[in-house]
Parts: sequence; C-alpha cells; structure tokens
Amino acid sequence: MVDSIFKKNKALSDSNVGGGAIYAFGLDVLVLSSVFELNEASNIGGAARFQSLLSVAWYNNKELLFGNDALDCDGVSVVGVDANGFNLPAACFSIGDNF
Repeated sequence: MVDSIFKKNKALSDSNVGGGAIYAFGLDVLVLSSVFELNEASNIGGAARFQSLLSVAWYNNKELLFGNDALDCDGVSVVGVDANGFNLPAACFSIGDNF
C-alpha cells in the first residue's frame, strides 16, 4: 500500500479478527506514506491488524495515524510467528492522535 488513505473504515463486532482499515494474515506487507484516520475496530487494531505475517515494512506512516479506535490497540497491532508457526505476543503501536 503506497500513498493510500484509509478513512472511516470499520471492523465491528461480527469480526473477531479486528483491523479497522486493514486485516492481513500470512502475507508480506509494505505500507508506505499512507494515512489511517478515524478507523474503528470493536476488537483489536483500530487502524490495522497484521497477523502471522512473513514481514511488515512500515515507512513514513507513524505521524499519519489519527482518531483510530478499538477495544485493544487503537493504532496498529502486529502478531508475528515463531519458527514453529505459533503466534508471538502482539505488539501495538499507536503514534499520533488516536483515542
């Protein structure tokens, strides 16, 4: 995703996985110079949730997370996998003006 705007997207209660604007599972992901604004998840990752990914490259987006909201991790939730394919503990980053 390059130079993209994700605004007012929702992953609500019927979605247990979360990720208001983006939910990606088992992929290589590149997010470059994109804006995440006013996205909502009833579960986790108001802006985005990346789970069991091979890699996440995140450039020039940190200041572009605004007003995202979730039960857990208003910004971006990242869950990696270990060598045996088991999920590692989730990391959350929420930089900018999130709820």
